[in-house]
Amino acid sequence: MFAVLATATDSGAEPTYVFAVQLARLLAILALAPLLARWLRTRQGAWTRRG
Repeated sequence: MFAVLATATDSGAEPTYVFAVQLARLLAILALAPLLARWLRTRQGAWTRRG
């Protein structure tokens, strides 16, 4: 995340906005990862039962 902020600052972008977007992206990943893992686990279980 620090590399993104450094690049944003160096390129003249608004670092506060870039940080907010990166933080929202990180929180979305942390929130959705368990749901995705659960969904993939149930799909794998259905796949092995068919086989």
